[in-house]
Amino acid sequence: GKIRTDRSVPVPMTCSRPEAAAYLGISTRTFDRIQKSRVIAYVWVGQRRRYLLSDLQNYIKSNRTI
Repeated sequence: GKIRTDRSVPVPMTCSRPEAAAYLGISTRTFDRIQKSRVIAYVWVGQRRRYLLSDLQNYIKSNRTI
């Protein structure tokens, strides 16, 4: 398919649990284990937990090693 470059469509600021796991490159099961330790914040949108992309990026940055 063709990549949309329509600027009127906003980039989502939040993602679902499966999307968050995919963004981190891990399984949803691994994501759940990480989430249980409360190191990744979330927001409630309606009755659904959503994850801010900035929080996922901060998680990645905070787990960097040299």
